[in-house]
Amino acid sequence: MAVTFGLSLSVSWICCLLIGGITCFTLQGNAYGHPASTGTEPTGAHAQASVVSVPNAKATGYNSSANVTSSRIATLEATGPSTSAEATGPSASAEATGPSASAEATGPSASAEATGPSASAEATGPSASAEATGPSASAEATGPSASAEATGPSASAEATGPSASAEATGPSASAEATGPSASAEATGPSASAEATGPSASAEATGPSASAEATGPSASAEATGPSASAEATGPSASAEATGPSASAEATGPSASAEATGPSASAEATGPSASAEATVLEQTARPLNKLDREIIILFAQLLNRLSPVTVPPFEEKGKGN
Repeated sequence: MAVTFGLSLSVSWICCLLIGGITCFTLQGNAYGHPASTGTEPTGAHAQASVVSVPNAKATGYNSSANVTSSRIATLEATGPSTSAEATGPSASAEATGPSASAEATGPSASAEATGPSASAEATGPSASAEATGPSASAEATGPSASAEATGPSASAEATGPSASAEATGPSASAEATGPSASAEATGPSASAEATGPSASAEATGPSASAEATGPSASAEATGPSASAEATGPSASAEATGPSASAEATGPSASAEATGPSASAEATGPSASAEATVLEQTARPLNKLDREIIILFAQLLNRLSPVTVPPFEEKGKGN
């Protein structure tokens, strides 16, 4: 009896060890049983991390790429020149760092971030967020409450969906927001901001800045030299401040206001109102012709005054 019990206990212990080993190996492998697991971090040229149904992946090196699919709270990071990161799932996060880096995240509350020259970030899903930093950077977010931000020369940010917001900062920056309550803001030389949708708002600040808003309750504001603001739709309002500023509003209750030298304001539609204020030059230096005319007039007065206006005493003696 004791021998039988001991033998059974030994067999059970061996089975537990086998099951435990298989389970650990499965958790550390991907869908194909290969060790691209949670915390995977391939390093070197052409490094690649491919992860299915696990939380994290990381790839570092030249032309590295990382991919996460069907993961909850998936986190993905790729570092190196020509890197690429893609994450899919709720609260998925993708980050790519390096020249020509690209990051893409798909799912609710997804987040994509790309840093480096020619970087690109794209996020799709409700409350999605995309951020791109670096020269020629581009950020795109699609979905309700989506947000896109781009920073750097030639940066571009685009947000599509209800309550969408787009912000671009840097030379030649451009920001575009489409959807209800959309908002677009661009800051920097040659900046341009465009917002389309109900309650849309567009703001551009910097030299050659331009702001355009289209939709009900739309508002466009441009500040800086050569600034231009255009708003189209009911209750539209356009305001431009700066040299050569121009403001144009079209639609019911439209209002346009331009302030600065060479300012121009145009409003078209019922209850439209246009106001332009130009700081006129109040004084200028005398040119050569002005000085000659003044000198001739003074000489003429000096010659004629003794004849036409004799002294009072001599006039009294004559009487």
